[in-house]
Amino acid sequence: MFDFRKAMLLLAVLALTAGLASAQFGPLNCTLNGGAPPLLRAEGLAEEVGQAFIQCTGGNPSAPATINVRVFTPGYNVTSRLLSAAPEGGGELEAALLIDDPAPGQVNVGTNAFFAYKVPGNAQAVEWRNIEFRPPGTDGATRTLRMVNIRVNASAAGLTVTPTPVNLLVSVTGSLTLPLSSPFLVVGYIQKSLEVSVTGANLSQCQTPTDSVKVIFKELIPNAWREAGNVTGPPQNNLFNIYNTESMYWDETPTDWPGDAGRATQATQLQVTFSNLPAGVSLGTATCSSPAFTCSTLGNTVTATVSGSVDVGVIETLTVSVPVTYSGLPAIGTGTVSGSYAPISTVITPITGPAPRFTDTGAAQDAFTINPCETRLLFPFVTSITGWDTGLAISNTSKDPWGTDPQSGTCTLYFYGTPSDISQTTTVSIAAGQQMLMTLSGGNAAQGLSAVPDFTGYVFAVCNFQYAHGYAFVSDLGVNRFAQGYIALILSPEKISNSDRYGPSPAEALNQ
Repeated sequence: MFDFRKAMLLLAVLALTAGLASAQFGPLNCTLNGGAPPLLRAEGLAEEVGQAFIQCTGGNPSAPATINVRVFTPGYNVTSRLLSAAPEGGGELEAALLIDDPAPGQVNVGTNAFFAYKVPGNAQAVEWRNIEFRPPGTDGATRTLRMVNIRVNASAAGLTVTPTPVNLLVSVTGSLTLPLSSPFLVVGYIQKSLEVSVTGANLSQCQTPTDSVKVIFKELIPNAWREAGNVTGPPQNNLFNIYNTESMYWDETPTDWPGDAGRATQATQLQVTFSNLPAGVSLGTATCSSPAFTCSTLGNTVTATVSGSVDVGVIETLTVSVPVTYSGLPAIGTGTVSGSYAPISTVITPITGPAPRFTDTGAAQDAFTINPCETRLLFPFVTSITGWDTGLAISNTSKDPWGTDPQSGTCTLYFYGTPSDISQTTTVSIAAGQQMLMTLSGGNAAQGLSAVPDFTGYVFAVCNFQYAHGYAFVSDLGVNRFAQGYIALILSPEKISNSDRYGPSPAEALNQ
């Protein structure tokens, strides 16, 4: 027959033993800590925050518990990547919880390493579920729960130059709660990290381009540009190293560590995007000023990718030079260009796509202008004083039997002399094979030219097409006693002294 008195005695002994054990091991105490918070790029949609770790002392190691650890990043979506080969059957993220800081190569997923899950209905939180927690006990022992590989959408802060903190809030549930002295920790500061400027090109429609557009990228925080950290070299599995790459913590293969957990999909990329290219214009092969970058051109986009060692702790500058090319006669106009990080995305939730990825912060700037063809003519003597007159003719000879590109454009006449200088209004467009015609005394209203009576001097004509040729005819009225005609001088394309009178890019020389 069962002896209840013995049972009661046994329970009393167990209670006393537990009390002594509790007194022996001391109370469980835990603190939330982290290193110095890193700077996060305000342009980034998947920026790695600093590591956070819970460190516990005391407690009874013979009384393990099952806990859930949930972390919140208020104001910023967690954007750690979904694992393509989830170790626990699906839905896990690369954000990892490591127990007691496993040494390099000693990770055992499910024992000392666990991957997080998304929290339903809260994109600003992840959690690790059903983790066995064994209090460390006495003798100075500690138990560490380290949280790594957490990415957030830093672009939610806007392009701020004032550092904006990212806070981590920790909650623990389960059969045991961890008595944290404070559940809050700053794990990063967000700051604008990229400045883009453009040195444009001024080009002539009639001349072969010799200039390049230069897009200058500048870091605003050190180490904003990084190597991939996932292709060559050792794994990034030393928790106390700062690797300064786009990758986070990852262990070596073949182990049970998923191949894409913690690894970036590419090094830092900078992107140059051209738009509004005038018809007939294309881009040449781009070059990067730094050997640490490789430039590639695809259509109207140039991508500069970190492919070598970049300086750590130094503000760097990169110039991407892009030649503008065309054959024949391109359209007149202005092309624009913008610069930003790449790849550009709008996804602010965990995905299996690229990491890092960025929001589009590029602002269009003028890249180059195709100026119209130009011929500059000089009529050295004209007059319309009483009893005299001068007729002027300018022919657009870009229409010919040799396959020259036909052009059309206006001509503007500038009169210098007595009784005063006169800036003549611009003509209507003169088509290829047609002429501008006028007399000083009568003008030509049909072509937009007003009369210039009682004038003696000279005339400059600026025509926006190649192969303009001019003729002047000076005579007395009725051509009764005097008549003289001459061909207008074509001003040389060579610049003389500091004057722009012969350029910037006229099409013909004096003997043409």
